[in-house]
Amino acid sequence: DNYQFQVLNVAAGAQFNQLITNGIAGIKSVLVLPFFTASANGTNGVDPILSPFDPAGGGPTSPLCLLNNFNVVVSGQNMIYNSEKYSYEQFLNQLYGCGSVNAGLTDGLTSGFINQLNFDTEYNYYWVNCGRMLPVEEPVPKSVSIIGTNQSAKALNFYVYVEYGVEIAIDCLSGARV
Repeated sequence: DNYQFQVLNVAAGAQFNQLITNGIAGIKSVLVLPFFTASANGTNGVDPILSPFDPAGGGPTSPLCLLNNFNVVVSGQNMIYNSEKYSYEQFLNQLYGCGSVNAGLTDGLTSGFINQLNFDTEYNYYWVNCGRMLPVEEPVPKSVSIIGTNQSAKALNFYVYVEYGVEIAIDCLSGARV
């Protein structure tokens, strides 16, 4: 399942520390999509996601939405050991292996969806794998927050998606949920 949250109006050059949720169990990953605010989107003042003339929202994010000192904090623990200061760190350490054959670690065989040039210009997906935890800790509800600095020249809105796993049990004999 996915939990969606919005962080609105993060000013250019401003630091942010935003609580996304205070209790989700089975957290797998967190995805942050930055978009320009309506007031920062040129003279028309239309939200880029709602504009039919802007490709943002149809896959790309707003161009050059860069974050500095970015990290995802789950129950007080940083998911990224050292906060990422540069965009290439986020791309190489987090996003490059997502959805790739052998996590992009095999020489000569890569299948990532986004290359680094696309990431730097218009596909600024800030994705962090949060599934690296002990199996005993997975069913415990945890808080999620994001921290960092907006390095863009314009104010940003963040659309945050928390992917989490749920488990159900079904009785095979009766088909009833246990």
